[in-house]
Amino acid sequence: MQLLAVCSFLLLIWTIKWCEVWFDTRFAAWGLTPRTAHGLWGVLTMPLLHGGFDHLTANSSAFLILGLLLFHFYGAKTPRLLAGMWLGSGAMVWALARPVTHIGLSGVIYAMTAFLFVDGIRRRNRAGSGAAMITALLFGGSIWGVLPGQPGISWEGHLFGAICGIVLAMLQPKPPPRTKKREEPPDDDAWLWRA
Repeated sequence: MQLLAVCSFLLLIWTIKWCEVWFDTRFAAWGLTPRTAHGLWGVLTMPLLHGGFDHLTANSSAFLILGLLLFHFYGAKTPRLLAGMWLGSGAMVWALARPVTHIGLSGVIYAMTAFLFVDGIRRRNRAGSGAAMITALLFGGSIWGVLPGQPGISWEGHLFGAICGIVLAMLQPKPPPRTKKREEPPDDDAWLWRA
């Protein structure tokens, strides 16, 4: 079911890209243009649109891995978390980014990465630490994407996505500390004499 949900979304964004090719058109005009009324639609549409197949392939592979990790560790909460990442990162880009058209799923991917890492550390249990370690190993190098200076890259989408993921992680209820289970000795003394 989890794999189906993630793959269904990937099928949607690939279909949109193929429609651009088949109909020889560009949907980039539906991207997010900050602080414009038309650009508000981009909060919803930005993650669905991609500049080229390289852009789409990179985002698809990251979304596949991170989406499955989210579903595995957060189960039924995952759709709500993804909606928060999608809308939160988009709203910050609309309010604060450069006045150019922003497209791509990268903001959501950075939000997922930051969320899994920060909440994993906060949990201080095996599952959380595992999620944090996997995320750091696979996507730790992407941290440089939040810095300006890369032409054609919406570094603001990356930065605000990461901030959104951190905020959502900090809003998660912290699990109660684990208590060590005290082992009771057996009722009789027979166990003392076993070799």
